[in-house]
Amino acid sequence: MCAKPTSKSIKVVPMSTDRATCVKHIPASFKSSPTFTGRATCVAHDKNLSTYSLNVLETDKTPTLSRICKFAYSSLTNSTLSQRERVKCPAFTLAETLITLGIIGVVAAVTLPSLIQNYKEKETVVRLKKVSSVLSNAYTLMLSEEGIPEDWGMDTDNFGDILTEKFAKYIKNVKICNPANKEKCFEQTPRKDLLNNEVNDMSGDSSLIMSDGMVIGFSYQTSLQLSDCSLNGGCFMINVDINGDKGPNQWGVDTFTFHALRTGILARGDRSASTRYCSPDTNTTAAGWWNGSGCTAWVLQMQNLDYLKCVKGNQKYCATQYSFNQ
Repeated sequence: MCAKPTSKSIKVVPMSTDRATCVKHIPASFKSSPTFTGRATCVAHDKNLSTYSLNVLETDKTPTLSRICKFAYSSLTNSTLSQRERVKCPAFTLAETLITLGIIGVVAAVTLPSLIQNYKEKETVVRLKKVSSVLSNAYTLMLSEEGIPEDWGMDTDNFGDILTEKFAKYIKNVKICNPANKEKCFEQTPRKDLLNNEVNDMSGDSSLIMSDGMVIGFSYQTSLQLSDCSLNGGCFMINVDINGDKGPNQWGVDTFTFHALRTGILARGDRSASTRYCSPDTNTTAAGWWNGSGCTAWVLQMQNLDYLKCVKGNQKYCATQYSFNQ
């Protein structure tokens, strides 16, 4: 880059004299100095051009200063360059510019996908931690004020309505979606497991949609589970899609599961009879226990989605157990 000329000083020499006397006051450096140049102007004070004052601008004349810089900052000296001088000003050639842009493009193509993936992963962790906190706080208040779920009178016909109404009381700014009124939070399209197999639809029962677009639904493993929280899986399950139905609608990617126990909310994968619920290197699609639904605990505790790297072929991440058996 070229250096900007540096103004050394600006002097205004007041005088009331004729032009010839004014011109005599032009600094000698303007005539003899090899390092400074400038412009001296005798400014008339009246219409009769009888009295003048001297305005002086001295500018550092750097030897390495290119003509293009002189042209760019010519306003400092109120000077101009000829067309011929302008043509000689140094600049990048078209080839140099294209090569530079090409290098930038290659670097962007290599780094951007990784940056975007890292951003999406962090966003998933943050959103899942948020909904986990919301559910935990709401359920704790419910247990305190309304007793354990076994006393709520739930059965296979009404559990969805009961749960949405109860959770809506303890979560701010939520909307109840009721299929009976043709309002559904979940699109009735098949969810996918970790290996991209279509495995099931989300519950068509009543569900909730939060102000940030996250959707909360409820399900159960067996009808007995609704009246006996001591069964495997607790009282019922809470399914969360952290970005609504935007996609990919995949277990372990944007859809996660929690268990509601007598004592609180437990992320699936924290207590499980099998590791297959978060197994990126197997093809497990056992009914009701979708591969990927048990990745919830891993994401919350480890704050990453490393199992997806196994799905994409990085064998380094396939040997890890992505659940926490107790």
